[in-house]
Amino acid sequence: MLVYIAVALGGGAGAVFRLALLEILDHEKIPYGTIAVNIIGSFIIGIVAAIFLFMPTHILSSNSRIFITSGLLGGFTTFSAFSLDSMKLIQNGDMSLAAFYILASVIGSIIAVFIGYSITKYIII
Repeated sequence: MLVYIAVALGGGAGAVFRLALLEILDHEKIPYGTIAVNIIGSFIIGIVAAIFLFMPTHILSSNSRIFITSGLLGGFTTFSAFSLDSMKLIQNGDMSLAAFYILASVIGSIIAVFIGYSITKYIII
């Protein structure tokens, strides 16, 4: 039962952080807030993956790990919103903006996860 509470609390917190960032950044035609959330979330999951892999398992309980990954980061990242934003740009005929948005989100997120992972691995090892 604690694992469900951990996910719910983390998910709620992650969703609040996402909303705050979207309110700050989404004032243009391109949904910059969603791009930022996806890249930041990918960077953080890279850090977390390295910590979980290279740090002793007793540092964080399994409920704490679930809180961070499935809860906090699951509530924060927005690939479902990314998909909806992409569809809207395409439906509006903004093909070049859609292409930019999709490439920036996907490539930026992949690069961010590698950077977060590599930096954290370097610090730990």
